[in-house]
Amino acid sequence: MKILRKDAHIPPITLLVSHLNTPCSSMALVQATPNDVLYLVVGKASGETVFLPTVRDHPVVTIESEVKMPICAIAEGKLRNKEREVVTIQANGLLQSLEYPNGDLKPEKVFSQLIYANVCSAKILDIDGDKLYEMIVMMTDRVVRSYRYSYDSDRLAPLHKWEMPAQISGWCIGFNGYWHYILLSQCNQPNYISIDFSSSEVKVLQADQTTPTSNADNYFFVCPQPYAADLAHYVADEVQIADSEGCFDRDINCPAVRGICCAGALTLDSGVSLVVTLDNAGTLYIYGWSATGGDYTSDPVAQCKVLSNGVFLNAYPYRQRAMSLVVSVVDACGQLAAYLIDLRHVITV
Repeated sequence: MKILRKDAHIPPITLLVSHLNTPCSSMALVQATPNDVLYLVVGKASGETVFLPTVRDHPVVTIESEVKMPICAIAEGKLRNKEREVVTIQANGLLQSLEYPNGDLKPEKVFSQLIYANVCSAKILDIDGDKLYEMIVMMTDRVVRSYRYSYDSDRLAPLHKWEMPAQISGWCIGFNGYWHYILLSQCNQPNYISIDFSSSEVKVLQADQTTPTSNADNYFFVCPQPYAADLAHYVADEVQIADSEGCFDRDINCPAVRGICCAGALTLDSGVSLVVTLDNAGTLYIYGWSATGGDYTSDPVAQCKVLSNGVFLNAYPYRQRAMSLVVSVVDACGQLAAYLIDLRHVITV
């Protein structure tokens, strides 16, 4: 990777702007295939799921749940190892799987099941490299669980349960070239938890105490090759790049004076890994590197202004354009926006 400009101020392209009449309780950017419409899916505290297209020629679709409870997690993927589905999980543990919208037709509910309550985040992916998809859920009671769909029973079967020593303040799923693992940040703790999905091994690892901000109280740990990440409604003082063995090969200088209120991470199809952080003033900072080497700076490669006082953030690769990503933000007043950020004039491979 080659950095063409450092700390570039980029004007983002606004794809979508809206205002919610009910508080947002979850959010995700989803896309069936790279050639299909990219949707911002918003889960409301009233139990409604709203599909907001990022293009103007597709309608907004709203799905109501029979249970009027907040939708606390949204995931997308091959939950039943068939077609890609959009999965919503409500506060009482009701999981519902929806088809993608088809024009003016509302998505059909194709699967439902009651799982454990208190889920705050969920992801669907092949965690252990066996060509079958699993679902990982992070919970508010310091627990991480994994599920896999069983054809025989037509149910999600629990696989593993991991209990953390402290409250989960953030998570990042990474890839080591063979299988996935997860790093779990903990509230007011100078260490993090690593779970290897191939062996279910759990490690408690220390934060790097040699950085200029090593006296930070709240850390957010990100994998060198992140698949996805989220800062779980927690304000972080420092972001550290660490692997599942406790090695720190990169550091990040966070200019956010009042802390990081939202964060995400992803790896583009080009192999460039990105970390996105947002402060309360609405400044979005982007950090980038490549696993294959090249230029690296601990300072942001780009920054831009978005909604302030963010409470939800989601980052997703924009596959219609090289070296680009979409970032969606929901603020404390219910305003939401999706931005296209083009990094082609900032970094190249």
